[in-house]
Amino acid sequence: MEAWNNAFLRWLFNTWEIIPVARGETDTSALRKATHALENGYIFGIAPEGTRNNTGRLKRARPGVVLLAIHSGAPVLPVVHWGGESFLDNLVRLKRTNFHIRVGNPFRLVLDGVQVTKETRQQVADEMMVRLAELLPRYYQGEYEKVTGSPKVFTNDVK
Repeated sequence: MEAWNNAFLRWLFNTWEIIPVARGETDTSALRKATHALENGYIFGIAPEGTRNNTGRLKRARPGVVLLAIHSGAPVLPVVHWGGESFLDNLVRLKRTNFHIRVGNPFRLVLDGVQVTKETRQQVADEMMVRLAELLPRYYQGEYEKVTGSPKVFTNDVK
């Protein structure tokens, strides 16, 4: 939310209808706004790690990302990008930066009859991150490098 203190970024984010999230706390207002956007057919992007990442390598997901998927019922489309972590260094050197984007198969969360606890949410978030890791080169898989290919217990591909 601190980015909204910058007048230009505030204008840009408001123009793009970005929903600010208070980091480090449960932001129910942001969850309601995001759910409403999805119910109205908007595309909503979220960083499951809940923070900026200067290395490009995956960090452990925060369990809050699961709440949005559960409450909205919307399909999840895994999208990854890499290469941007060197953009500023390359810009100073007037060097081209190669950005890469890869899109996976959409899926829905399947939690029929499962009690949704904090531990369950973390397990589901980790499973979602494995889906992202599978799309990345090994170096960028970070926390999820050794768990790719694990069974998909809580997710189903959308046909």
